[in-house]
Amino acid sequence: LELLTPRQRGRVALLLVLMLAGGFAELLTIGAVVPFLALLADPEAMSRFPIAGELFRLVGADTRSQQLLLLTAAFVCATLAATALRLLLAWATQRFAMRFGHQLAAEIHRRTLIQPYSWHVRHRSSETISALDQVQQLLFTVILPILQGLSAALIAGFILAALVAVDPVTALSAAFGVGLLYLAISALTRSRIRRA
Repeated sequence: LELLTPRQRGRVALLLVLMLAGGFAELLTIGAVVPFLALLADPEAMSRFPIAGELFRLVGADTRSQQLLLLTAAFVCATLAATALRLLLAWATQRFAMRFGHQLAAEIHRRTLIQPYSWHVRHRSSETISALDQVQQLLFTVILPILQGLSAALIAGFILAALVAVDPVTALSAAFGVGLLYLAISALTRSRIRRA
């Protein structure tokens, strides 16, 4: 964070806010689909969702078809909002990373250009080019993956929290199973990746 200007620190804070908003939007999407599927499967299921039942009374959705239409609209709106936030987050993450990479490359050029002539005579231009290549490698192998991983982890955390709130045993069992599967696939493919 020392390399970041105050303005860039503000952009990092904005990215974190967008990540949290994306996680919350995913949570709303899941929150909209659960009552929808419950009502679709069992017309009497609305008794388990008092908030949805209250919402239906407020808007006057008395019949099952009206309730399904309202839940469908809520689900579609939540999905569109979550998708829009994910796209905005992806764009903001890419933009921040590219600007940061540009700042590093510009600083390398600036420091090279302010050197005295004798320094330029002793050093090859390939050193500067190599430093610029390292900026690109840093950008694409470290900075972008960290930002994207943080975003994915926050959104996954929100989703896991929602699933645990609905059914803790099933959600934690599924998370454990997926985690084991991921570790197994990673262990099996690690040797192939190293050979490639």
